[in-house]
Amino acid sequence: MSVDEMVEAGHEYLGMGLRGVKLKVGHDDPAIDVERVSQVRDALGAEAWIAVDANQKWDLPRATRAGRAFEQLGCAWFEEPMLCDDVIGHARLSRRLDIPVALGETLGSRFEIHSFLEAGAVEVVQPDLARVGGITEFLRVATLCEVYRCPVEPHLMMEASVHLACGVPGVEGLEYMPWLTPAFAEPLRLEDGNLLAPQGPGLGLEISESLIERFRVA
Repeated sequence: MSVDEMVEAGHEYLGMGLRGVKLKVGHDDPAIDVERVSQVRDALGAEAWIAVDANQKWDLPRATRAGRAFEQLGCAWFEEPMLCDDVIGHARLSRRLDIPVALGETLGSRFEIHSFLEAGAVEVVQPDLARVGGITEFLRVATLCEVYRCPVEPHLMMEASVHLACGVPGVEGLEYMPWLTPAFAEPLRLEDGNLLAPQGPGLGLEISESLIERFRVA
């Protein structure tokens, strides 16, 4: 996305009552990303919540340079700055930076996440329900994070994560994806920037019949 597109989307989401946005970074030259994030910060204002996600693109030197710059821009966290299994590298990075390091979407169990927590390599844990082992394992991860006083931010799957966010003390927020709402017969509801948990059986949602017909193969 161009900077103008990111700014436009940011204003739209803030207008919906959401706290802010998460921006993709990870260019070979971190300075390019820093400049783009700086322009978005200027456009959205100092109070807007902005996080950055590098999707494992950088090594330790580049992640360090970028992280220090993102600190100055008031970013909320620095997500997946390096390869997801690099415990030692993330621990070194965390010691160098004040901005919280976030990760966990690619980790498959509480045991993997524990290795990062014990090494001081993560400050925001982002378990993905589809990868970490479902709701039961997510709850185990959340309990583990509570021991380490580490906040939990569920990765994607907002239709399920919203229920966990209501019942787990360590969850501080959710990723909202408006493009998923057409998949459901009754879309998830936002109220004053808060995602409301559906009240029906199970996850409380039904897949849209029109969507089923659209993708039916037999």
